[in-house]
Amino acid sequence: TMHKNDIQVALTAEIKNEIESFIFTWMDNLDEYGPYFKFTTEKEREVFLDALAKGEDWIYGEGEESPYEPCKKKLDQLQVFSAPLIRRKREHEEKPTKIARLQSLAADYNKFTEDKDKKYEHITAEERDSVRSKCGVILSWLEGEVKEQNKLALWDEPTLTCDIIETKLKELKEFCEPIKNKVKPEPKKEEKKDEKKDEKKDDKKDESKKEDKK
Repeated sequence: TMHKNDIQVALTAEIKNEIESFIFTWMDNLDEYGPYFKFTTEKEREVFLDALAKGEDWIYGEGEESPYEPCKKKLDQLQVFSAPLIRRKREHEEKPTKIARLQSLAADYNKFTEDKDKKYEHITAEERDSVRSKCGVILSWLEGEVKEQNKLALWDEPTLTCDIIETKLKELKEFCEPIKNKVKPEPKKEEKKDEKKDEKKDDKKDESKKEDKK
């Protein structure tokens, strides 16, 4: 029990430090020159800063003697305010790379449809057209989505997310890869047919020779 108590005391001290650190970090984050300022509306900042000020009062007031559970609950309550801001900022920063990846993948598949290399000579014109068409559909979808997203402010919830782009990347790959990697048929079977024809010819020759001898 003594050991359990020690763990509980240590955990409680740790989460109190976390709350304290969270409060001061986010007060800075929401400052006019802070990294999250442009991802929030004035109203959001007002509400969040008010919650942070109350959190600070709590941690140095009744929270000082508080056990682990109420402290954890307090941190969770504060993180409800930060979560959407973190998400907006991350989406804004990571999305250009995802968009570029999708565009680049479509460009690669489009290039493949024109490839005259011998290793692709068994890919039919219809299959190449279907890849070209799929790339066209996905690229025009992306263009429309980017246009809509660009109408929004940084503090708006994004309509085009990294996850949505990831699903489109997956969709494009799953459609095009099986066509691009279609196994080239073995040419040996044709040779065998020719050999059989030759054998038949030889048999006929032998038979006619036999007939002649008779």
